[in-house]
Amino acid sequence: MWNRLGCYFEAHMRCWRRLKRYLSTEIMIEYRACLYFCCILFFYCCYLGLHGDFFARVPVLVEMILLTYAMCYLQLYVFQNFDETDHLGRWGLAGILVCSVCYTAASWIFLWFDRKKTVTALFCIYMVMVYVSVRLANKIKRRIDTELLNQMLDKYKSEQKKGGQEPEKSAVS
Repeated sequence: MWNRLGCYFEAHMRCWRRLKRYLSTEIMIEYRACLYFCCILFFYCCYLGLHGDFFARVPVLVEMILLTYAMCYLQLYVFQNFDETDHLGRWGLAGILVCSVCYTAASWIFLWFDRKKTVTALFCIYMVMVYVSVRLANKIKRRIDTELLNQMLDKYKSEQKKGGQEPEKSAVS
């Protein structure tokens, strides 16, 4: 009986780990899709505003958000998460260019910028800059997080050496 319970518990834990991994991936994609959507939306609204139009078309917004989700999946599964890596490399550079060109092609196909070549070319350059900026911001955040974790670890180790006691834990309510 205990053996069956142990197997059940192990299977349950494997499912739980897979679910957590899946949710972590989906949350990361959600974060990125929203980030890239906001960047594209900013460019689109600037374009509209410069032409005296202060109303964005809902179908265009839907196209943009659906495309950002698709591109985030492409970025994750084909280009191995290039904006999260420490070193860009050829594959990451290819990812930036392919994703930027895909966004630009979609803007041309779906008439986001009324097929104006100059605006479309500026949008492509803008998307390359967005990818580079997001990659740089992620790299800076990882360094800050690493420093904070190292400081916390050093503090924990020094407290352990001082009294050999567990550091105080905050109460969770």
